[in-house]
Amino acid sequence: MSLRKSPQLTPALLAAARSNAQHSTGPRSAAAKQNSKLNALKHGGRVRDENRCLAMLALGEDPEQFQTLTEELMSAFGPGDALWEKQVEDLAWLYCRRERLERAQAGLRRRALQAIDDWQHRRRQEMAHVTFDASQHEMLDVHLSDSTDRGVTLRRTLSFLELIREEVKQRTFRVRQYAVLESLYSGKTGWRQALIFSLLHRFGDPMCLRRNKPTRKRSNIDAKWASTTSRRARQGARNCCVCWRRKSPASGKSSHMRKRRMRRERR
Repeated sequence: MSLRKSPQLTPALLAAARSNAQHSTGPRSAAAKQNSKLNALKHGGRVRDENRCLAMLALGEDPEQFQTLTEELMSAFGPGDALWEKQVEDLAWLYCRRERLERAQAGLRRRALQAIDDWQHRRRQEMAHVTFDASQHEMLDVHLSDSTDRGVTLRRTLSFLELIREEVKQRTFRVRQYAVLESLYSGKTGWRQALIFSLLHRFGDPMCLRRNKPTRKRSNIDAKWASTTSRRARQGARNCCVCWRRKSPASGKSSHMRKRRMRRERR
């Protein structure tokens, strides 16, 4: 049950509905009906007998040729009764339908071959569009549209991988490399691809490079001052250790010798 209430038929709505119906009534005259009764004709295999000639004309056939075939079959098989004539007419109609089916089969085959040729031509164009040399570095900035053909997609992926590998060999890293690889794999990445993506993103991102940039080298004065300071620190630490060993009676080898001496004195 619909929750929407149907509108009440007022005289204004009824007049509007009748006015709209005048524009969608279809053919009314006999000539218009005669012209539009074969609009849904496709192959003419189930056409009525009274519309057989019209179907032949619509399909590009000659009704006179069909009549000539019927007369030739009548003369070949000889005269007979009405049943015999009906069988001869049906035989002529079967011959005509067989020729029509053969033409339809040839047309379908030709259309299929034409579709294959068009697909091959389009595939060759797409292959030529996504095939480029590794030295063409400007192709990395060109946006290539995706294709439904797996062969074209594979060729596009291989071309970009060869280009990126050549740039990596030359120690050239860009953010565009990471973006292109991410668009090529589109979420279907394993741990190897994820590692490559992270490395390219790390080397190609200027912010990441700025964070990981090594500090500047020290000048000669700073180096000398650092070496002198470290030398003095080491010397001071060594002196402290020596003083601590001298002042502490129970540390190291001196305490051990003192204990042995005390044992000997007791004996």
